[in-house]
Amino acid sequence: MYFEAAAAAIIIGLLLGGSVKRLAELRVNGLWLLIASLAVTLITRVPAAADALAGLGTPAAVTAAVLRYGFLIAFAAENLRSVPIDLIGTGGVLNAAAMLANSGRMPVAASALGAGGQHVALLRSGAIFNYTLAGADTRLYPICDIIRARGFSVYYLSVGDVLISFGVFALIISLMRPSRLHFRNNKAAKDVSATEDRTDAGHKDIP
Repeated sequence: MYFEAAAAAIIIGLLLGGSVKRLAELRVNGLWLLIASLAVTLITRVPAAADALAGLGTPAAVTAAVLRYGFLIAFAAENLRSVPIDLIGTGGVLNAAAMLANSGRMPVAASALGAGGQHVALLRSGAIFNYTLAGADTRLYPICDIIRARGFSVYYLSVGDVLISFGVFALIISLMRPSRLHFRNNKAAKDVSATEDRTDAGHKDIP
């Protein structure tokens, strides 16, 4: 879902006159924290690694949740300067709370799975690392994965996922678009240049 939010933001950013080049010029604090969070997420998505971690039980699930969202929250804390960053950080806090309250696993509501009977069985058996099927004993249910959404595929999302997705979407668009300060600086530079040209012309007219 985060990938789709980023892809949509880039497309809309270009339509609004933005430039992908601005993303390449991005300077943020603690970029390694974001990379570390993404790395942990990707590792837990690799089937072999996920199976191995699932076999280690609750300690591995809790550790993965702490690292994944701990790095993300730390990154947001290092860059608290805009609403998009705040959304990403808040989403990370909510997801971390839901997972840590449920032994490092994000509970998924059966209603969010739709007709996915196979997924229900896998979640119930604990075969999907860092996820479990929500039930009567689920803690913090309102911020668990209870939302069903369709994009490139069908997703089950939490409120935290939605906030992070909106944050990523808004952040990319804001970074791609030329800022007012940029335009003001350009205008100021042009005014200074025009003044210098007039001064030079005046000097040339002096005999």
